[in-house]
Amino acid sequence: MKRNPIYQKDELLSNRSPILPVLMLSTNAVLAFLVLINIYSVSGNAAQTGEIRYSAFLELYYILLLLLFLLILLLAPALSAPAISGERERKTLSLLLSTALRPVDIILGKLFSVLSSIFLLLLSTAPILACTLLYGGIRFPELFLFLLFSFLSALFSSSLGLFFSSAQRSSTGAIASTYIAEFLSFGLMLLLFFFLPELSLTPLLYYILLCLILPLLSVLFLTLACLRLSPP
Repeated sequence: MKRNPIYQKDELLSNRSPILPVLMLSTNAVLAFLVLINIYSVSGNAAQTGEIRYSAFLELYYILLLLLFLLILLLAPALSAPAISGERERKTLSLLLSTALRPVDIILGKLFSVLSSIFLLLLSTAPILACTLLYGGIRFPELFLFLLFSFLSALFSSSLGLFFSSAQRSSTGAIASTYIAEFLSFGLMLLLFFFLPELSLTPLLYYILLCLILPLLSVLFLTLACLRLSPP
């Protein structure tokens, strides 16, 4: 199978850059520190009172998930929004469009580059998140569903970033627009979650709907990005 040349070029640049390894190391260090602090606190409380608060491990699990999810929401636009506008600022976008590459090849290459970095970050944190499985209350399917939703959210945020990157000339404007659109989108999702009883939806059904809607919206914004790059 022929590899996308844009993805291959970005992958080589990413391998030579220390940013991703440093980000993975710092993220896992923070998560591991929180796990150790939680275990130390629960152990100290058990030594003094003879009581083990298993609910503390469940609270830790949700804190770790929240921090990791927020990191993904911050990272995806930062990587995707400058992808096309950065080429335009460096005066290299016209050179890319003059090659045999189609706009869809450029957009997908940039998308795969962003998602591969985020996927590696998610994969590296899986062992630390799995520590909460040792104490019960959390099952592996729940952890898998979180990783799936995080990846789909990264896909949606990256698609937003590529759309604004193709529509705006400056990377600063593309990044700001992406963060605003992302904040409004996920804010609306959170708001709808609190009105599930009025909408006659269960949390599981709402989650399934989001997992279906996010890829569809991603395809829409990627298509619009390709149209922005297509010659008139």
